[in-house]
Order: sequence, then C-alpha cells, then structure tokens
Amino acid sequence: MATVFFAVFAALLWSGGFAQNNGDLRLAGSETTSTQGRVEIFLNGEWGTISLDNSFDSFAANTVCRQLGYYTWLRFENASVTFGTGTGRIWLSSVDCLNLETDHILRCGYSNPPSNDTHQLDVAVYCETDRVWDYPSNGYIRIADQPTGDYTSAGVLEVYLGDGTNVGGSWGIVCTDYFEIWDATSACRQLGYTGAAGYSSQTSDEQVWIDTVYCYYNHSCFRACYDFTDHMTYCDDDQAVTISCTFNVGDAGLPYGTNDDCLFFYGIPYWVFALVGALVLFLFVCGVVCCIVACCTLSICPLAASRRQHHYQVIQ
Repeated sequence: MATVFFAVFAALLWSGGFAQNNGDLRLAGSETTSTQGRVEIFLNGEWGTISLDNSFDSFAANTVCRQLGYYTWLRFENASVTFGTGTGRIWLSSVDCLNLETDHILRCGYSNPPSNDTHQLDVAVYCETDRVWDYPSNGYIRIADQPTGDYTSAGVLEVYLGDGTNVGGSWGIVCTDYFEIWDATSACRQLGYTGAAGYSSQTSDEQVWIDTVYCYYNHSCFRACYDFTDHMTYCDDDQAVTISCTFNVGDAGLPYGTNDDCLFFYGIPYWVFALVGALVLFLFVCGVVCCIVACCTLSICPLAASRRQHHYQVIQ
C-alpha cells in the first residue's frame, strides 16, 4: 500500500516537469550564466535572495557552488555590481558555513532577516566550470539529466562504479525494481538534503548499475542499501529511477552523509566497516578497563595503596 501511495504521489509531483523543492538554489540576474549570478533560494514556496554581510565568506560561496553542482567557487560580490538586485523576500542573512565540504546552504548557520529588509546587499557568486562529478570515486551519486541543464534537486539518480576495481569506472542508473521512498531518502541524504519529496521513473539508455535496493530510514549513505559487488542489469529501458530531494529545516539535525563520506571499496561490504569500528571500540574499552584493574592490583592506584596501608595498620 505504501509503495502504491508514493508512486501515485510521485507521478502527481512530477507531472509537467521537475518541481521546485524547499532549499533549491538558482543563479539569476541580468548578466547571469550557468556559473555566475545572483544567488536565490526557494523557501516556503517562494524564491528569495541571500544577504551579503560580514558572515558570508569563501566557505559560504563554496557551499553555494557545490550545491549547484560545481567543484568550487571563484569569487563572490554584491549582486548589484553586475547582476542587479533581487525582488521578493530576503530569506537568509548571517550565513556561516563551517568548512569547504558542506553541500547544502541550509546546513550552514544563518538567520532570517526582517521581511522589510532591502536588497542592497544581495549576494552573487562565480563558480568554476568544473563539475563536482568530474572527479568521482566509487560510490559517488548524482542527480542528472535535468531538462533545463541546471543542477537541481530533481532528476535521474546515477551511481559511479568501476568494473570490479577501485580505479576507473562510469556513471550508471538505478532500476526501479523494489525501489521505495526510503531508498530515495537515503540517496538524498548522501547529497546533503534531509529527505525525498518523491520518486518516479523514466526512460534512459545509460548503463544499469543497480537492480535491487533495500534501504532503511536511518541510512545516510546510499551505498549501504545494496551490494555493489553483485550489480544486476535486469531492467527495462523505462525503469531508470528519478528522485526529487528536499530540505526540511526541522529535520536538519538528522544524520546525513556526503559523497566523500560514502565511498565504496570493492571486495569490502558495507557491514564490514561497521563491524571493524565496533570491534575497535570494544578493544579500546577493554584496554582501559584492564589498565585500571592492573593498576590497582599492583598497588599503583593511589586509592588502592591507601586502603592497603590502612588495612595493614589496623592489623598491627
């Protein structure tokens, strides 16, 4: 029943093209190109701008470019210099990103300015032409094949895999067989979003890398949902998975991953990493406990030594 519901929901959501989702970015303005322009964000059903104040820095500019699918930033400036000021709401101010690896602007700290603020400090960015996926590793995912050519939160889900080694490889699609909303949610979380607005399918002639996917609610890496070492290709041409990702501010504290966090190494299943991590933690705790016991047994522990001395005096 749940599968039928989400399939119907996705069909409605995607009818007539790709929908805008909460947290989407775009570049706008009079001299805008695909890599430069005034930064606008879609929140609460309305496009608005981001303020250029003392908090907006290279980390914030890089986050904007990465969310738009570019490898890094070149520079940022007041939008009025080249692209003109925006209209409508100013959605974000005091944007404070902690590092260069953040993939979504709403993962950064920010505040919401008053609705009557002016647009004199709208920010514009310039991004490199290199794409994030120009330097992929096994386990990377991306949203591809948007009708507009821009990188947005909705499109065909593609996975980068090699041919059984950890070098080389190509992008391929995921088949809709057994694909459900939790699978789409895990993929969206790996890309920095909080969840999926829906999923559907379309025709594609790309290589089919993954035929069967099983995810759970708490997965933040799509690689945990299937076995890379046994990818099947029993998939019809019209069964390429398309996903639509969104960012719910209330869910910002939920676990999420990045492409670099979710790499895959052939021959080592995902559960092995979890097992090794648990074993290391167990051995560490055991080591600490053993050191304490040995310390006190050998009377090196001050408390144990004082108790032994007191006991000796009482006997005397």
